[in-house]
Amino acid sequence: MLDRNRQEENKTYETDIIAIRFPYVYEEIGGREDDWHKDLKNMIPKFEENIIGVICEVKSGECGYLDRDLFMESKVRRCLQRLGFFRNGSDEFKKFYDKLLNNSSYYYKNYTIVKILISQSRHTGEKFENILLSDIDSFITKRIKKYSEKYSDRNFFNSNLIQYKIWESKKINEKS
Repeated sequence: MLDRNRQEENKTYETDIIAIRFPYVYEEIGGREDDWHKDLKNMIPKFEENIIGVICEVKSGECGYLDRDLFMESKVRRCLQRLGFFRNGSDEFKKFYDKLLNNSSYYYKNYTIVKILISQSRHTGEKFENILLSDIDSFITKRIKKYSEKYSDRNFFNSNLIQYKIWESKKINEKS
């Protein structure tokens, strides 16, 4: 959901859903304890038990954004609608919406929703969790290396960036 905020030098603020995770997912690749991002499980309450929705904003270029411009009310509402966990306007929907306006996550019954800012530099706040782009790059590279030999036939993703990271990892391994 792209929203052009013309109040601050034509900066854009985009918020979207990046993941829905069910509690009993099993995968040959990615299902092991050490396959998760080092901080992600700690950021998400009831990680092992609940259905999880992740609302994300990515700031890959700019550093001068303000807290008030992140996870704006209208975007949080639209992301909750897109998740589809609750009927729009229901008591549960309103409860999650109200809690997520001022908190990084909220869980109720079988659902957890977390807001994560992905950025170049550390940015802290109570309204969202934060993962650095460099941490994500390292995480993806380590995962590709970890499974490159045994499961190399499964190393295909529609994302050109991920395909590039796989190619880059293989190139580095060949030189070693």
